[in-house]
Formats: sequence, C-alpha cells, structure tokens
Amino acid sequence: MYDAPRTDNRGGRDVYARLSAAVLVLLPAMAVAAYSGEAEAEVLMLELLNAARIEEGLSPLVMDPAFTQVARQHSWEMKNLDYFSHESPVPGNDTVPRRVANAGLTEVWVGENIGADYRSGPYDREKLTRLAFEGLMDSPSHRANILDPDFNRVGIGIVRATRGSLEGILVTQVFTAKRIELNPVSIVSDGAFYNVKLSGWLPAGSWAGCFVSGATADFVPIKPEPDGFFATIIKLRRGTGTYTLKLGLGPDEYGSKDIFNRFNVDTDRSVKEAFYIDGSS
Repeated sequence: MYDAPRTDNRGGRDVYARLSAAVLVLLPAMAVAAYSGEAEAEVLMLELLNAARIEEGLSPLVMDPAFTQVARQHSWEMKNLDYFSHESPVPGNDTVPRRVANAGLTEVWVGENIGADYRSGPYDREKLTRLAFEGLMDSPSHRANILDPDFNRVGIGIVRATRGSLEGILVTQVFTAKRIELNPVSIVSDGAFYNVKLSGWLPAGSWAGCFVSGATADFVPIKPEPDGFFATIIKLRRGTGTYTLKLGLGPDEYGSKDIFNRFNVDTDRSVKEAFYIDGSS
C-alpha cells in the first residue's frame, strides 16, 4: 500500500447578505475518452467502502459513471507514465479539481484517494482489492475521505499493474458531494445579453441560489417546483468579460448557501465558446 495525502477541494459557503432573435447553444458534458477498468474489482471496492460507511451510520455512496471515468483515467495515467501521485505531470491535468473540470463536471466538493498493492504469486483481483482497501482504511487521511458524511457519489478506477515480478493494482477513488442534478447548461444570445439557462433537480426542502461575480455581482434565488425541478435564466451583458457562476443550496430563499457547482461564462467569446470550467478552487 502506497500512501498519499488527502486532496480535498471544497466549494465553501457564500452568504447572500455578503455578498430575442436567439442563438441557442446547448453545452453537453465535454467529450472524454472511455477508459476501461477492472470492473469486478471496482464493484467490490464500492461494496467495501459502503460496508465501512454503514458501520459508522453513514449513507452509502453511489457509483457515478462520469467520476469513474475520471478515476480510471488517473489510474491508467499513473500506470502508463510510471508515477504515483495526486499531481499529474500532464499539463492542465495536474490536480483532481482540474481533472474533474476537464471531464465537463461542475461539482466543486471533491476528494481523492489513491492506493496500490503488489504481491508475489498469481494475479488475484479480489485479494488485491481487499488489501488495497485495508491499506486505505489504515491511513487517517484516506479513511477521512471514505467516511466523509458530505460525500454521496464516488468514481472508482482500478487497473492491473506490475512492479518487477509482482502483480498488483493501482486504485483511484474520486469522491464528490453531488446535491444538485444540473442539466447541461444552455446559452441564448439575444444580441445584447447572453442568457444562461440553468435547470435540474434539487433535494426536497432545499432552496437554490446562483451567485454571479464579474463586471457586476448578483444573487439569483431559485425556487424549485414541488417535485424539486428548477429552471432559471441568468442574464449577462455581452462584452463585459468573464463571470463566475456558483450554484448553492440552503434551507431558505435567502441567507447562506453551500456551494456545490461552479463554472464560468466569458461574454467576450462567441456564444459557442463562452462556457468553460477551469477547475480552480
């Protein structure tokens, strides 16, 4: 088992008090190459993670396909480039928040565990997975990610690897707190403004809000329908630079919000290129 420090990027808390002839562009998640993994080992790892969480009275994690691709990519990269670290030597892919952003994901609460286990003898996927899990649980920083009550989704990437004559696995776990089921963002240009349409679903009893910062600052409260569905439009004047939009949740229409999603809109770019995610904290 190789240890590595916990990586944790939190969206933080923002407080409201402190803080036409249309062209429609639909912005789907960015295309990401499909990475394979040791699928049976990944399922077993999820079972082990959830058994540990349930034992502590925590809700189980749900495997997230998009975050699994992020995790698998990092495991494959560590294998192919022969390194073991949270920090990738590939430019623009250096941190887990950037890797998440590069996959087109707007979630900002993320944590990452990496691990490895190598043994002599025939390759034994189940044994290696259990040993890798035990090693992670023995490390306070990795255990903290596994038992973090805020996390509710995980991506797991396990690849087979060798070290000399030893058979082993490389493991990446990418955790996230996904509270807002955000649909692909769309931008409508009406000439003077870029109209950013946000829609999706919120947990029952929650109020959402969008904090906008750039040439001007604004807060847009978002009232969901009874079934949790929401839709709103954020108007940004064209040619006024880059705006950062942060979506948060709270118990009231106004007041504090925990931030869960973050992305940028550059009104100096064409409507097709205005939306981007930079993976910064």
